[in-house]
Amino acid sequence: MADRLAVICTTTKAYALKFNNPPLAAEVNFRANEMFRLKDADFLPFVLHMQELITPLLTDENYIPYGVTAEAITAIVTDAQNFNSLIGAADVEASGSTVANKDIDAAIKLILGNIVQFDLLIEFFTGSNPGFAAGYHINSALDNTGIRHSGIEGVVMANGEPVAGAVIKLGGKSVVTDLYGHYSLVRVTPGDYSIEVTANGFPAKTIVYHISRGKVGALNIELHAAA
Repeated sequence: MADRLAVICTTTKAYALKFNNPPLAAEVNFRANEMFRLKDADFLPFVLHMQELITPLLTDENYIPYGVTAEAITAIVTDAQNFNSLIGAADVEASGSTVANKDIDAAIKLILGNIVQFDLLIEFFTGSNPGFAAGYHINSALDNTGIRHSGIEGVVMANGEPVAGAVIKLGGKSVVTDLYGHYSLVRVTPGDYSIEVTANGFPAKTIVYHISRGKVGALNIELHAAA
């Protein structure tokens, strides 16, 4: 849920910067790791505030190409409301364990089932868009080292425009930027890395970056055409 909202915030920030709206860029300047640090009870109000900011943009002809939909925002709000109701159940449960935990377990089971179905759906893209399928499998792989929320995310740009299809390689993992130049590479073991960025029409770029445990760092990358 936070990951999905973070992508929307990053996309909206890119739009705001491109169309000279610094106040909006500041309002949506949140990454997934920052959302994870919110108190449980503060998450729903935060999501509702983001919905209030973004909904008026959905009919803006300049914002529409960024791909954010009312359905995507509504789905996040619904998930946040469900999460908030589980918090309430946990607060009033005398034993502190049974009712809320059963509801949470049921929600997790449903989510895991949806992931299985989505994994099957992704296979349809293997032939037509292998980069997308490969990026999905890399970023959805389970990690057993307790680093689920360690990694990097950001936007690849060139001359103020997003670079789609750029490949970011880090420690044996890789991910491809989407149509809006956005990427997210998480579940990375903390440490120092040489990050390689390649894209058609641009020289390869290498960046040295330190990844901290439990933090998804913001790393926006600017590419420059060969001289």
